Amino acid sequence: MDTYIKFHLSFHSLPSQIVASFSKESDGYLKYRTNFKPAYKHFLTCVGLESSDFKQDRSPSEFRCNRLFQSLSALYSLNYQEDSKKFLEEIRPLFESAIATEYEFHKNMKAKLQVINSFFANEFEVKKKEFDDLGPVLEKLQANRPAEPEQIQQLDKVMARFTDLQRKLKDMIREGLAAIQAQHLKVIRECTELYQRQNEQWSRTFAPFAKFKPDVTIKPRKDKEKEHEKASKLSVDDKDVRIRTHDYQTTTL
Repeated sequence: MDTYIKFHLSFHSLPSQIVASFSKESDGYLKYRTNFKPAYKHFLTCVGLESSDFKQDRSPSEFRCNRLFQSLSALYSLNYQEDSKKFLEEIRPLFESAIATEYEFHKNMKAKLQVINSFFANEFEVKKKEFDDLGPVLEKLQANRPAEPEQIQQLDKVMARFTDLQRKLKDMIREGLAAIQAQHLKVIRECTELYQRQNEQWSRTFAPFAKFKPDVTIKPRKDKEKEHEKASKLSVDDKDVRIRTHDYQTTTL
């Protein structure tokens, strides 16, 4: 049985018809990907995650609580007074607990969000474009009824790729848009709850900070005082100009 006959027994439709049918079938799926992607990226930032977290594990130094503690340690280490040393000793266990909390919730949220990340990482648009482009190519090869071995081999190669892409694309949308959206909404809700629990735990962890009352005196800079005086003077002059202008308008009317 030649390639041309095998093709028709497999598809019963022209490649262009198959492409058009799938485009219609996947339209809602494609629109959802386009509309949901920016919202998903924003959500990641809201719960302390980034797209790069799904490519490689975040190092301990990149967690927010750890960065904050390292900054405080560097700042207070410059001050060799006993009070500074005591302060760092008191806050260290608090930050260790907060860092452990952040790591644990980060790991849990990342695991839950993996399903959405995989949804966007499946290269649907790339595969669909190749599938769309191969349709006319395959249809042209089919119409020419190749007889030469090289031509038949080329047709077999294109047809194999076309059917492989069709299978993969069908698998991506097989679950149905409603089911996919429901799954994503469930994940977003669960991660929001996890993030709220993380913040509640942080609030309890950092509650002892309320006892620290640093004695800080803020003195205005001289240049700021001059700017304030200048602004005040301009304000008075402006008011005077408005009064004189009003008087002029009154007399001329």
